Amino acid sequence: MVNKIAPDFQSRSGAHLVQASQAWPEEAEEERIEPLTAEQAQAWRKTQVQVSLWRVLIWQVLVAMVLAVLAYGVTRSVPVVRSVVYGSMAVILPAVLFAWAMWSRNLRKKSSAGMAGFFLWEFAKVALTVAMLVAAPKWVADLSWPGMLLAFLVTLKVYWVVVLRSSMRKPVKQET
Repeated sequence: MVNKIAPDFQSRSGAHLVQASQAWPEEAEEERIEPLTAEQAQAWRKTQVQVSLWRVLIWQVLVAMVLAVLAYGVTRSVPVVRSVVYGSMAVILPAVLFAWAMWSRNLRKKSSAGMAGFFLWEFAKVALTVAMLVAAPKWVADLSWPGMLLAFLVTLKVYWVVVLRSSMRKPVKQET
């Protein structure tokens, strides 16, 4: 192969072009990846855990209520309960906004618009969460930082509990 960009460079520098298989031998040995057929893709999807975003939100709300009751039971302090509820809401409200945006009809029309919308709304979710946490001292009287942050983290981790719980279920076989 001749270097057409700078033919005299090769002769002056002594550089020689090598084929890709010589430069990266591990790439030459790799198997060719074949795309899945529609039937294979459908069979693969049946083996994957699918968790509804709405189910996660319901569980997050339930956990927030339990945390608020526990906070009151342990501390008997209304400011701590307010802090716990606010910490949970800093997770739930942005997630509701994100879920609503993902289910809107505009984002499902085209895949490119859907992907751009996903990133836009994910950014909005994170920005709203950060803004709520930053604004907490002004919005919550007698803020309890440990209560708020603990509730925030517990509510945030509910997603993984729901995913693990869903993955432990046996798949339901559909009879044809």
